[in-house]
Amino acid sequence: MRKKPLQSHLRMRKTYLSFGLVLLIVALALHTAYLLQSRSNMQRQAQQDHTQLLEQQRYHASLFTDEIASCASALSLSQRLQKVLVIRQTPDYLAFADCRDLLQEYETAPFRMYRLDLYVPSVHTLVTSSEGVFYHLEEKNSAVYDALLALPESANGFWTIAYQGTEPGIVSRYRNENYLTYVRQVPSLTTGKPRALLLLSVAYPTFSAYTTPAAGDMSSLFFDGVLLCGSVTDDPAWTTLASESLSGLTFRYQYRFHPGNVFSGVFGFVLLVILLFLLVSFFLLILISERQIARPIHHLLTGFEGIQQGAFETRLGHHDNEFCGDLNRGFDHMAQHLQESVTALVTERTRGEELRLQLLMMQVRPHFLYNIFNNMVWLVAQKKYAPLEELVNATAGFYRSALRDPEKEITLLENMDQLRHYVAIQRFRFGDRFTLAFDIPDELWDLEIPNLILQPLVENAIVHGFEERQQPGYIRLKAVREAGRLFLTVSDDGKGIPEARLAQIAKAMAQDETCDDCFALNNVARRLRIRYGEMAQIQIRSQPEHGTDIVLCIPLQEGEPS
Repeated sequence: MRKKPLQSHLRMRKTYLSFGLVLLIVALALHTAYLLQSRSNMQRQAQQDHTQLLEQQRYHASLFTDEIASCASALSLSQRLQKVLVIRQTPDYLAFADCRDLLQEYETAPFRMYRLDLYVPSVHTLVTSSEGVFYHLEEKNSAVYDALLALPESANGFWTIAYQGTEPGIVSRYRNENYLTYVRQVPSLTTGKPRALLLLSVAYPTFSAYTTPAAGDMSSLFFDGVLLCGSVTDDPAWTTLASESLSGLTFRYQYRFHPGNVFSGVFGFVLLVILLFLLVSFFLLILISERQIARPIHHLLTGFEGIQQGAFETRLGHHDNEFCGDLNRGFDHMAQHLQESVTALVTERTRGEELRLQLLMMQVRPHFLYNIFNNMVWLVAQKKYAPLEELVNATAGFYRSALRDPEKEITLLENMDQLRHYVAIQRFRFGDRFTLAFDIPDELWDLEIPNLILQPLVENAIVHGFEERQQPGYIRLKAVREAGRLFLTVSDDGKGIPEARLAQIAKAMAQDETCDDCFALNNVARRLRIRYGEMAQIQIRSQPEHGTDIVLCIPLQEGEPS
C-alpha cells in the first residue's frame, strides 16, 4: 500500500534537508568565488592602469634624459667648444669667452638645464654657463674634475648625484639647490683623446613634471636611493609599483585599492540570479527524487516486508522503472529462487556450508589484476592500441612466472624478468615517478629463490615509498653472495619509515602479528621462516625522507653455483 504524498515527503525530509544544505553551500561557494573573482579582476585592472601611468612617466622622463645626453654629445662636437681644447701653455681668453657664451645659449635653450660646466684639465680652467670662466683652479678644485674625468663610464656619459656635494663653491649660485648631473668626456676631434669634462646639471623640480599622479595616488622619483621629487608612504595598505630607466632613475607609483566598487549593481544582480537558479534546482530535485526514488523504494520495501513475513510468492513487477527496474527484477528473481530453495534447505545444509565458503573466497578481490583490466578497458576506449599491446605483453610476461606455485623456486634471472614486467605494468598507474635498477653479478643469475619473494618488496617501495611524492625516485635491487648465503637488498629513496613505526613493524614480523600496512613484509617474513627456519633473516633500515633498505638473507643449498 503506497503512502500519501505528504507522508512520502516526511519520509524523505532528511534527504531534502541534505539537498537544501548542499545547495546552500554551493550558493555560498559561488557567491564567494564570484566576489573573489570580481575583486581579483578589479585589482588586476587597477594594477594594469597604474602600471601604464608609471611606464608613461618613465618613458617621458627617459626621453628628457636622452635629450640631455644628445645635447651633451652635440655640444662636445661643437667647433666653438673644440677651440678651447687645443693644447697651449696659456688660456685663449677669446676662445674661452666664446665657449662660455655657447654654454649660456644651451642653458637658455628649451632643455630646462640648471647649469653647464666645462673643465679643461690642460690649463686647469673651468667654464660655467652661470658664473663665467675660472682660470688656474686651485689643486683641490681641479681634483674634483680630474676624478670624474678618470672614471671609465665618463667616456660614454653617466648621471650622478655626487657632483652637487663635491663641486667647488665658486660654481654654485644656490648652495641648497639639488640637481642631477650628466657627466661626459669631451674628446678632441683631431686626436680622439679626452681633452675636457662636460657637466650638464638638471634641478630636481624639473623632474616633477614626470611624476604627476592621478587623484588620490602618490608618485615619486629616486636616484641612487635619494628622493628627487614626489611623495611616498610606508603604509602596507598601499600598493607600490616601481620601474627603473636606463639612466638610473627609479620611478615609484603608489595607490590604494578601494574594494567598494566590487559591490555594484551587477554584483547584486548576479547573486540574485544564482539564488533563483539554486532555488528552482532544489524544487526540481525534490520532485525528481519523489517520483524516481522515494516511491519505487517504498514499493521495494513493501515487497521485502512480504518476504520477511513468509510470502515468498511476492513479485514486484515494474521492471521498466528507470531507477529501481534492475532492483525489482533482481528482487523477483531472488524471491523465486528463495521460494525454490526453502523447500530443499534442510537437505542442502552441507552444500550450504560449501557455498558459504565460496562466498568468503569471493570477498578476496584481486586489486592488481582488477587495475590491469581497468587500464586495458581505458586504453581500448581511448584507442591507444600501442600502449595496450605493451600492457598485455607485460601482464602476460608477469603472470608467466607469477602463476606458478608460490612456494616453488625460480632463478634470479626469472625473478628479474618478472619484476621488469611488473614495473612496466605499474608505470601505467604511476608514470615515470620511479626507476628500477639491478646490481646483480652475472654468476648469480642461476641461483634459485622462492617465487614472488621480491615483488611485494618492490610494490611496497612504489606504493608507500613514493606516496604523495612529485619528483621521480629510484628502486635498486642488489644481490651479493657471501659465506654460503645470498643477500638481496631492495633499496629506494622514498619518504622512509619513522623510527617508532619501524620498531612496530619489526615487532609484528617477529611475533607474526597482523599489520594492515605491513602485510607484504609479514608475508615475506612468514614464507622465509616456514621454508628456511632461523637460517633466513629479513632486516629493515630506514631514515625518514632518505629512503629504505630491506635486506633478505637466504641460505644457499649445497651444490648451487658459487
